[in-house]
Amino acid sequence: MKKSANMYFPVLEDLKRVNKIEIDLLDWWVGTRKKNTWKYLNPLQFSVDCGISDETALNLFVECTLQEDVKLFEVRTLLRCPQCRTVISKENGTFNIENKFPNKCSDCRESIDYELLKDDIEIYFSLLVPPSPTTISKHMPLGGEAKKVVALTIQSAQQISSNGALAKLLDFN
Repeated sequence: MKKSANMYFPVLEDLKRVNKIEIDLLDWWVGTRKKNTWKYLNPLQFSVDCGISDETALNLFVECTLQEDVKLFEVRTLLRCPQCRTVISKENGTFNIENKFPNKCSDCRESIDYELLKDDIEIYFSLLVPPSPTTISKHMPLGGEAKKVVALTIQSAQQISSNGALAKLLDFN
């Protein structure tokens, strides 16, 4: 398939089984993010901004992380202290709750019980490839209302992911 010069990420055309409108939305949305947000892309924000379901958004991000011929993203996880919200740990790639984390927060000295942390582990996606310049100025193809959303957490991702996208991405049950 010929790669489009009108896409920020021509590699997205390799997602043949995904709806063309969803590919265009993802291309536009990621391609128009500011550089300082490239390490903290949130599928829930994409969902709200573009008016698609949370599950569709999460599935697109997972496909763009796992498919070797696309490989647009890398998953990132942040573990926050449940008491003071300080970032305790940052991980790139597959997350595994069995990893050895600090057992106390360095700021508030709160003891950390990792069995209760599903709402404190945030999932983001880091852009691996910068957007290509397009031959046309792209405006948002369609979508919803722009508003700020909360972070995607392990627990919210488990609720959204009915087809096992989360299990493919993270080593966490």
